[in-house]
Amino acid sequence: MLGLPLVKFIVCFILNHEVAIIYEKQRQSGRSRLVGFQQALSEADILLEHDTRCMVSEAKEAAKKLFSLPKKPTAIFAVTDLIAIVLINEARSADIKVPGDLSVIGFDNTIYAKIADSRLTTIEQPIIEMVNYSFDQLLHPLELLTRILLEPTLIERGSVQKNINK
Repeated sequence: MLGLPLVKFIVCFILNHEVAIIYEKQRQSGRSRLVGFQQALSEADILLEHDTRCMVSEAKEAAKKLFSLPKKPTAIFAVTDLIAIVLINEARSADIKVPGDLSVIGFDNTIYAKIADSRLTTIEQPIIEMVNYSFDQLLHPLELLTRILLEPTLIERGSVQKNINK
């Protein structure tokens, strides 16, 4: 489950928008992020208008598909920063302004998010806590492995419209 501040941001992010998500169908992380995003929307009684499954190599075509819809998305969550950057580049090619016409959020806070022209707003995983937990599990192999949920952090940059409620 996503933390409350992140859920609130996602709900604000999608209010008054046509919402879409682009995720990697072949990766468990992509499918898990889709489930988390859908859960946040469900908790706010909001319907996900479009979901597009693709591999990273197909992100350009997936973006073109979304931009050719009769009701184009105005807010898109991409499950990786790389997919988000491809999406933003395709938006520019289609004369869609980010963040003016389209708000985009990525996931992972990779170098792509930091160097992109639009300075990608993204969700950062708690890497240090993940590494510490992994090492702890390696050092104590006889203890029962448990699944844990760690709180991600929203990194706000320039790819989301400041005045979200148009």
